[in-house]
Amino acid sequence: MPRPSPEERTILWWLTAVVLVVHVVGIYLPGSPDGSLELPGVPGVDKLIHASLFGLPLYLLAVLTRRIWLWAGFFAAMAGISEVIQWRFIPYRDGDVWDAVADLVGIAIAVLLLLRRRSVTA
Repeated sequence: MPRPSPEERTILWWLTAVVLVVHVVGIYLPGSPDGSLELPGVPGVDKLIHASLFGLPLYLLAVLTRRIWLWAGFFAAMAGISEVIQWRFIPYRDGDVWDAVADLVGIAIAVLLLLRRRSVTA
């Protein structure tokens, strides 16, 4: 994988920080008793959001650190752990196996893109 320039690295670290904050808020934000945080009429968008919340930070951290498998393992573990935390500890949230599957799909897509990027530049 090509290393980003120092200027690109600075921008990528800031972007990664923002993405990680969005990740944590999105995963651990309490729900609402009336379900007003749901997205009615948009089937599947919840799973797309889950895939993005796990794939994007993995991709950015792997580009910055060149440790694809470390971050893939970390986020794969977090996919399961976050669903248990939502189920047991976060008000008006529930653990959903399909959310964890969507998280893993996002991780898989990020890994495939990173491996492709690595082979193209090698």
